[in-house]
Amino acid sequence: MTVPEGLEGSLPETAGRDLLDAVVIRTAFGDDEPWNAVVGELRRPWGPSPDGPAAGVLVVDAPAWSEATVDEVLAAVGGDEYLDVVFLADRHTMESPAHALPALTTIREDEDHLDPVHHRELVESPEPREFRAAPAAVYAVHVHVALGNTGFAELAAAASAEPDRVLRRPRARQPGTAALIRPVHRPAGAAPALPAPVREPREVVRGKRSSAAPGRAATSATRRTRP
Repeated sequence: MTVPEGLEGSLPETAGRDLLDAVVIRTAFGDDEPWNAVVGELRRPWGPSPDGPAAGVLVVDAPAWSEATVDEVLAAVGGDEYLDVVFLADRHTMESPAHALPALTTIREDEDHLDPVHHRELVESPEPREFRAAPAAVYAVHVHVALGNTGFAELAAAASAEPDRVLRRPRARQPGTAALIRPVHRPAGAAPALPAPVREPREVVRGKRSSAAPGRAATSATRRTRP
């Protein structure tokens, strides 16, 4: 998948992104009132305390992204090896009462390398590509996926179980692991930082992501590739 004309190099804001900052791209323009409401919800304090630090969210608000499709967005962000999920503020986000944003996985199974006999279920029923999350849940979704606390497919299943198919309270895979991370304060301009471990340390591989990096479980049976 190639980057569409006009969107090449259109994400300079992500160059110095903290690894745990969620990325939200605005694709619907014309009315700033709902957009401002969405941004306000995105940056609400994260964690149990209403006085906690604001959620780490990098907002891309540029007309070049107006009406960009899911495929165009995935093609443009595919070069970020540490970005496993990206969020859109699309027309439905602006018009719906919940202001729910599509969460898109940037990883897909490379079906060309799957045995159609041994991996029939995966070939015939691929993992979900997207689901919608409430603005206040965006940061938690990103962090859980980035650290491998919960898989994207599990979060998508949780969203589909809601009456309006919108995820509002992401939960970690195991009871209690939602407390595995806590927000950290860092001064403006500081180097990217990871949350302090609460129960056990997590190894983070910087530079090119390896098969042991968080959020990327590699097996001999499947290959996970960027679109």
